[in-house]
Amino acid sequence: MRGSDWNKIKEKLSELHNDLEAKDLVEHLYEKHVFTADDKERIMHEATRKDKAIKLLDILRNKELPEGDVYEVFLSQLRRTQPHLADMLKPPGTARRQRAGATQSSKGRQVGHIQSLDTDQLCEFLAPLLKNNKIGDDVLKTIKQEKVNGRVFLKMDGSSMKEVFPFLKYGERTLILMERDEFIEKTGLKEDIVSVEHSLQEENMQESLTLKQAAQKSTRKGTFLKPTDTSRQHDRPNPPLYHT
Repeated sequence: MRGSDWNKIKEKLSELHNDLEAKDLVEHLYEKHVFTADDKERIMHEATRKDKAIKLLDILRNKELPEGDVYEVFLSQLRRTQPHLADMLKPPGTARRQRAGATQSSKGRQVGHIQSLDTDQLCEFLAPLLKNNKIGDDVLKTIKQEKVNGRVFLKMDGSSMKEVFPFLKYGERTLILMERDEFIEKTGLKEDIVSVEHSLQEENMQESLTLKQAAQKSTRKGTFLKPTDTSRQHDRPNPPLYHT
């Protein structure tokens, strides 16, 4: 694993040691050829859940793949088992970039989601799209044969689609690319609208509160003391001026 990737894990090492469920994750990493059978045995031999998590990360640190990125595979599989931990490992500054603009940040999340998919997950992602557009399953078989993952799929254009899927018609290849791009665009637009509506609601609530406070203040200023009733004082007889 690259040192820069390990540093991302190292920053959250305490949380990962406390929360990581190695039992679920180790099987996925074994299936993706990150871990060997011996690695599995060493991890599962540990007595406690925390010890298993520590051992898993220690072994992972020194792993490399002939094709692919160990950190990306780890993050992708972690997102399947414990997505909150995967989100925690996003590069610093993600939250600030999300606040910079709802549409742009939403697109970034969707691109990041597709980018993290391995070949099998990409097939799961595309299966309903192909079914809805009546495109054959040969596309999924080719994706597996050519080892196309999410990162590759995001980079594909008309030329590469024709090269990888020569059996598809031009319209079918174009439709897949359009569906990919519209998925990102529509999701971004939806979240942008929700964000705007939420902001308007907050502004309306603040305006109503301000008007209410102003009305209460005005009422307090207009309040006056009720005059004392002196009518009974006038009914009293005047005291005598002198005593007899």
